[in-house]
Amino acid sequence: DLNAKTQVTYEFARGLNLTGGFRFQKYYDYQYVNRDNSGKYVMNIDHDTQMWKAFAGLSYDFIPQKVAFTSNVYVQNQQLSNKQNVPFMEKMGVKAQIEINPVKQLNFKVWGNYLGNRTYGNGLHLKNALLLGSRLEYDFTSNVGIYLKGTNLLNSKYMLWPNYNEMPFQLFGGITFRR
Repeated sequence: DLNAKTQVTYEFARGLNLTGGFRFQKYYDYQYVNRDNSGKYVMNIDHDTQMWKAFAGLSYDFIPQKVAFTSNVYVQNQQLSNKQNVPFMEKMGVKAQIEINPVKQLNFKVWGNYLGNRTYGNGLHLKNALLLGSRLEYDFTSNVGIYLKGTNLLNSKYMLWPNYNEMPFQLFGGITFRR
C-alpha cells in the first residue's frame, strides 16, 4: 500500500490560519461492501484501488482561548481498478465548528457537517446530508464535569447506509471523569 500526504498551513494574520493539502492512497487489497444484482450485500476485494483527496481549511481565533472557528472543505475521488467509484463514499464534504469558552470551566461547541451524495450498487444514490450538533460542558474541577450534547439538531432524515435511517434529533447528558 502507498500513502502520501502534503499539507501547507499559512498564518495569514494573527490567529487566522489557512490550510490546504492533498492526499493520495493506493491499496493493493482493498476490502469494500457493495450490493450485487440480487440486492444482497457482499464483501469484495479490489487489487488496485486509488483514492485522492484535496482539502482546504480556515481557522480563526476571534478571541484567543475564548472564541474560535474552524472549517474544512474537501473533494475526493475513490476509484476501483474497474474505474467505478468505491461505494458509499461521498465526493465532497464540508465541516465547520465554533467553540466558545467564556470562562475556563465552561465550553460550548456547535458544529455542522455536510456530506455530499454517495453512490452504491448499480447507480443507486444516498442523498446528501447536513448535520448539526452542539455540546455544552461545565467542569467543576479539573477531573469532574457535566455535559449536555445535542445531535441532528435539524431532525434531518438521512441514511449513511441504504434502508437504515439514522437517529433523529437526540439530546443527552452525562458526567465526565478525567484522570
